[in-house]
Amino acid sequence: MLSLYSRGLTTDEIAAQLHLEVTNIVFKDGLIVSKVAPYDGHLTNVSAFGRKDLEDVVYASVCS
Repeated sequence: MLSLYSRGLTTDEIAAQLHLEVTNIVFKDGLIVSKVAPYDGHLTNVSAFGRKDLEDVVYASVCS
């Protein structure tokens, strides 16, 4: 991985080469982790999935 960084690649480019999905950690008020997921434009799982029962869920698995 260091050699990929040393070539000047961005995190997204490295993830693409390694077939990884970049995951974001979203903080509420800079203090509490509110969501861990790939970027989808939403700050919480409630807003991402429209489900109030996910209010305290930091990571929502999409696999069953």
